[in-house]
Amino acid sequence: MPVEQTKGRLIFGETELNWSQPSQWSGKKISLSLAPDVSEILWSAIEAGQTLMSVEITQTLSGVRQNPDKKWEKAGVSMGATLPITLDMKAYPSLFRRIDLDGRMVRGYTGIDVFCFDFLEHLDDTLYSKVIDIAIPTTGNPLVETITFNQESDYRARVEFKLAKDLDTAYKIRITRVYMDGTTQQGTWVKRKGEAMLDITDYRGDDHGQDLEDENEQNTNE
Repeated sequence: MPVEQTKGRLIFGETELNWSQPSQWSGKKISLSLAPDVSEILWSAIEAGQTLMSVEITQTLSGVRQNPDKKWEKAGVSMGATLPITLDMKAYPSLFRRIDLDGRMVRGYTGIDVFCFDFLEHLDDTLYSKVIDIAIPTTGNPLVETITFNQESDYRARVEFKLAKDLDTAYKIRITRVYMDGTTQQGTWVKRKGEAMLDITDYRGDDHGQDLEDENEQNTNE
């Protein structure tokens, strides 16, 4: 009776991976994604020589069977087996490797905390709102997120980009001020690098606001 279908199931704790193929069991590469805590449990079990994984194989065999009327008809039967997986680190040390992804990654998701104290500190009574555009470079047009601060909003906002970028690559910001009389003042794009906490307050009595303007002018000249 030929094998019509083979189904496999890899089991580790509460995690499992299922697959099927229309043939006899053969060599196959299997990748199992584990949560960080579960992967630590697996690594500890391997070091201790414990077997915590197994593979269930179910094969469907197709053929013919003679019915009570002495006629042949199609028939099938299923056969199953469970195979324990032995992970022997001592016998095959070259097949086991542990990688610290946090120490090797050069790309990641950009999360930025933005602060604006203009309205909390009443620094400018003519200011109605302040809008900040934050852009990270991508292929084609940059990915832009916009945050608006005003008298009713919180002084802190969080922006999360759902796209990985080079952590060493600078992002850009642009601030637009909207005043009580309806006029707007849009600044130019300014480069920022390595700032996960961004303060866009126009402080009085220091050079913070002037630094932004100077950098705007420098970027424009470049």
